[in-house]
Amino acid sequence: MQSHALRVHALFFASLLLSSASAQVSVTTFRNDNSRTGQNLNETVLTPANVNSTQFGKLFSYALDGPALASPLYVAGVNMPGQGLHNVVYVATQHDTVYAFDADTGATLWTRDFGAGGEFPVPVPNPDMGCAFGCDPAGKINITGNQGITSTPVIDLSTSTLYVVDISCARNGGYCYSTVPPNCCTTGADSTRRFGYTLHALDVTTGADKTSFGSPHPFDFFGDFDPKRQIQRPALLLATVGGVTRVYVAFGSYADLGLFRGWIFAFPSNNFNSDLSFVTSTSPSTGAGIWMAGQGPSFDGSNVFFLTGNGSSSGGTYFGSAFVRTGPDFTNPTKYQPPWFQALDGGSDVDLGSSGALIVPNTNFVVGGGKQGVVTVLNRTTMQPTSTFFGSYFPAHVAAIAQPDGTQASSNCNPQRQSDSHIHGAPVHWRSPAGDRLYLWGEVDYLKEFALAADGTVPTQTLDSSCCVQTMPSYGATGVKFGVPQSMFAPTYGLSPTPVECGMPGGMLSVSANGSVAGTGIVWAIHPKGHVNNELVWATAEVPGTLYALDASDVSKELWDSSMVLGDAAGNFAKFSSPVVADGRVYVNTRDSAGHGQISVYGLRPSFNLAQ
Repeated sequence: MQSHALRVHALFFASLLLSSASAQVSVTTFRNDNSRTGQNLNETVLTPANVNSTQFGKLFSYALDGPALASPLYVAGVNMPGQGLHNVVYVATQHDTVYAFDADTGATLWTRDFGAGGEFPVPVPNPDMGCAFGCDPAGKINITGNQGITSTPVIDLSTSTLYVVDISCARNGGYCYSTVPPNCCTTGADSTRRFGYTLHALDVTTGADKTSFGSPHPFDFFGDFDPKRQIQRPALLLATVGGVTRVYVAFGSYADLGLFRGWIFAFPSNNFNSDLSFVTSTSPSTGAGIWMAGQGPSFDGSNVFFLTGNGSSSGGTYFGSAFVRTGPDFTNPTKYQPPWFQALDGGSDVDLGSSGALIVPNTNFVVGGGKQGVVTVLNRTTMQPTSTFFGSYFPAHVAAIAQPDGTQASSNCNPQRQSDSHIHGAPVHWRSPAGDRLYLWGEVDYLKEFALAADGTVPTQTLDSSCCVQTMPSYGATGVKFGVPQSMFAPTYGLSPTPVECGMPGGMLSVSANGSVAGTGIVWAIHPKGHVNNELVWATAEVPGTLYALDASDVSKELWDSSMVLGDAAGNFAKFSSPVVADGRVYVNTRDSAGHGQISVYGLRPSFNLAQ
């Protein structure tokens, strides 16, 4: 295992000039807020004028004890006992460890290792949560390595509490499914070695459980909720209504295997012994998991929104492949299922819930898209669409574009994935000086910028066959993709100049700006770089990632990327984790060449940091 010691970039000591006194913002939840906009509108240090290869680059990195799929969080000005005030980055790993790092120096302030003895001694190793029941017959694994903390935690600043869910061995109850070492039942039939999920409320200053909240709180078995079938992939949500604050914990499936459903639980934030639950399918229907490529449920101040995956509707309650809206206590659930999913749902893996719900600020719209590459804008009151368009697609003209290495885009892709246009993680939003903009980077595509009108429409046009429509094995007839009319293609406001890369999951995005001020908006994206040759590679191989910065007012203008200067490389890609931008720094969850987790930290180079 790699040492926890800080790996220091050559510019580390000079980077100490970046002052904590400039701290302005905290990022306490996945994609910045409960609307999941992905935007930090209080960024005054980093601008399109200074994010370039001369002034901006990699400063240092934090080493982790294992891979991290959860996005990092950032809190400014935390008073650490005996250590004073610090800007802090919090990150959780698949080895069941939570870290608190000094955001400005990289020093470790505390760690909480749930695998260090006690009630929860080890994370769950594969094949227990891997090919025993987390991969299909062809061996495609959803998540490789240990299963520990997969989802992004959430922080309540009012009580200085970090909420996190881990899965680990050695809790009474549950199942030990695998008999192939390494496995949960280390002695074969030892019934005391089991696994299960646990919700923790940790003090942000020490990492200690807040026992007065009922922490740690195991998820006991009830009904047909079974941790060997359910994965806690979505980020946690913290929402307050009527003076009651709840922590929402959602579950999807392991590779759609066995009897699974979509579950979402709500716990009072200071009393885990009381909970509410909602299930997306009831017998005889199955499936409809909630995974959303790691995005958490969204909240508009009154209702909770999420998207579900595919399943099988055979009667009973069923919310599969749908936008779902519920009250904060799961009352009055309402769904919208796009009509083309009614034919695809069931055995098809073309589910809607591969992304989450973006609530567009200061509007009544919610936006999401799925594996068809189709984006839907809904009126949140009526739950009916105002606009539907292709946000991601693999058009004919892309296949012929020469890439930087001289190849064509189509030759870089496995034929099975050439037609993929999946959307993962949902669009991000910025209200630019020109109006509302949505940004999206689907598989095998460019990063795209869309204009969202005040009435919730995104103008569409019918494209001729010389531009973007082609017949492909999974498309059906020319001009029709999965039965969706050709007229649903949308003109984008802008296309990035980035090369078309192949492979899952596309680009994971964030936006930074100083409000809506012109000349301040930047779209940040981390995207896997390299060839994906088969279905196993995207889940198991270490693939380099590239961090991009593009002008949010015109994404055809690339400002910078991590391949421009030797030493700025981001490391290998960590699936579904978005960049976090706060107080002049960009924090990116990546992996080193050995597959160990790391947080790469970017900012203004030392000789230019006087902008702070």
